Formats: sequence, structure tokens, C-alpha cells
Amino acid sequence: MWLGRDEPERACAVLRRVVARDGKAGLTHHRLLATGLLAAAEHRAARWDDAAARAEGALAEAVALGQRWLLPLLLAVCAAPLAALGRDEAALGHARAAMSVARRLRHVFGEAQAVMALALLGAGDAPPAGDGVSPFVPDPRPRRIEALIAAGHLSEAERLLAALCEAGTGDRPGRTATGEDKAGSTGARGRAERVRLGGLLLAARNEPGPAEQSFERALALVEHGVCPLEEARVLLDLGRLLRRTGRRRAAPGRLAAARAVFVRLGARSQAEHCLRELEACGLETPATARLGLTPQELSTATLVAHGLTNRQIAAELLISVKTVEYHLGKIYTKLGIGSRVALAAKVTADEGGRPPSGFRPPGRAGRP
Repeated sequence: MWLGRDEPERACAVLRRVVARDGKAGLTHHRLLATGLLAAAEHRAARWDDAAARAEGALAEAVALGQRWLLPLLLAVCAAPLAALGRDEAALGHARAAMSVARRLRHVFGEAQAVMALALLGAGDAPPAGDGVSPFVPDPRPRRIEALIAAGHLSEAERLLAALCEAGTGDRPGRTATGEDKAGSTGARGRAERVRLGGLLLAARNEPGPAEQSFERALALVEHGVCPLEEARVLLDLGRLLRRTGRRRAAPGRLAAARAVFVRLGARSQAEHCLRELEACGLETPATARLGLTPQELSTATLVAHGLTNRQIAAELLISVKTVEYHLGKIYTKLGIGSRVALAAKVTADEGGRPPSGFRPPGRAGRP
């Protein structure tokens, strides 16, 4: 009930008591099920390290005790916190394993959770309207809407956003799809998320004024610690809009605030996104000094290391493909290299030997 009302902290409080009582009563299968739900609630409360450790611990215990019917559910639960921590390959492996085990066991409910997990990771389609709520896996539709907007499929994104709002309130949003709905129908985080998605849609339709208003309304719903994760997402999108509409003095404050929250939560990929946006504002970072690149060149180099094509980089940085090519020529000369592979290796070495979050080898298109 509390998860359905978007109150993860209250759900955590109930589930901790259940886990403790079932442990004393020796009800192993009940305890493992409650532990999986507790991990799902911790994920929604943005405690991803705790959620990932708890979910994988429950999974290992279920395997050891032969609780096969729990495996699809616990495998699916593992996917979201692992993805939030940037462990995309591990998350995808768990989601695929959940589907495989569920089908082998003819576990209908487990297969439904696996479908949700795969959709959340961008490896499958989002479920139909009305089927997006699950106690084990977060609704994948918001992430799907973001991907559709990034890919330019705005009509499809608007339809999915309308279904998302309608499922939460029974009201269909207006023609502009701002994502607004009745206050109090769900938690503030969910309302803010829908308003933010509406803002992204408006921004993609080149309506910066209404988009900024949507982001500000979303921010008002979750600021002051109501939901740090969603607040950081709104700040990132607002800062990005400000930069792309030429207000580069106003953007850094929003972007830096978003990055601080993402770093605190351990959301490395989102923190790196904020850093790229700050660099695109013309702010110098320690990495620019180490590599000897300008902020714009470093942004280009980082996106190359993420596997993006020149056309994708141009769209990301709001520059022409010829400008991307110009930056790459300067980068190659400064670093004494001649290929995208060598450039990716340089950027990786500068980050201490770790590939950038979401890294794809050059030649493969990165996710939008």
C-alpha cells in the first residue's frame, strides 16, 4: 500500500518489522520475499547501495536454500539498484536471468516482473497503460518517455505520458502534455516526475518558456529534501535548458547543485552528465588541465569515449557536425593520437583506468 502511494520510507519501516518477525518465527520464504520488497523500497528511497546489497543477499540465500519460486522475483529486484549505481551489465544479466528462470518455471508473475526489469533497462518495451505498477520493479515508463523524447519520437512520448498521468489520476493531461495532474493523488515525487517529463517534451518542441515553467513547478514539489533524487533530475534538466537557450551564467548553479546530489547518492552516470553540461558552459575542470583540452574539446572527447557518433555529439552539444569534426582534429593534435579508440583510451586513463559510465566501444551507437 505504501509503495503504491509512493511512500517508500513508510514501506521500509513496515518491511523491516516483517523481516525481523519472520526471522524469529523461522518463516524463511516469507522473510526472503519481504527482504526483496524491502530492497525495492530502499531503491525507491534512493538508498541504492543498501538496496543492491540486500537484494543480492536475499537472492544468494534463496539459491542456497532451494527457494526456486522466489528466484525470478529476487533477480528482477536486483536490476534497478544495480542500474542506478552504474552497474548496467550486472543489472541486465539479472533481468535476463529472471526472464529465463521464470519461463523455465512457468512463473507468470515472475515473468511479468522480468518484463518490467528489461523495459526499465531499455532492453524491452514498456508495458501497456495500466500495467506499469509493480511492487518489485519501478515503473519503466518514465525512462521510456525520456528515451523517446531524446530520439525525437515526440508523439509517441506524449501518448505514453498521457497514459502515465491517466493511470495515476484518472485525468488525461491537456494537449500540451505538461504532465500535470491532481495534487494529492500520489506522492510528490511521482507528480514532480510527470511534470518534469512534460517539461522535457515542451523543450523538445522548442517551447522553452513553458518548459522552464514546468521544471520550476516540478522543483517546487520536491525541493527541501522531499525527494533528493527527483530534485537533482529536475535541476539537471533545468540547467540543461538554460544552457541550450543561451543563459550560460544561470545554468551552472543549477547543474552544480544537481551534481552534488548525484555524487552524494552514488549516481555516477548522472553526475558525469552534469559535469559535461558544466564543461559545455565553458567552465574549466581538473580534467581539462590534465589533458590540455578546452572545456568544449573535453565534452566532445568524453562523448566520443561514450561511443556516440559525430551526429549524436552535435545534437547533444547543440553544435554542427563540422564543429564536432573541428574539435576532434584539435583533440587528436593535442593528444598525439589519430583514432576514436585511442581517444577513448586516453579519457579512460584520465579517469583512473575506469571506462566512462555507459561506455560503448567506438563504432556502436550509445544510448540517447
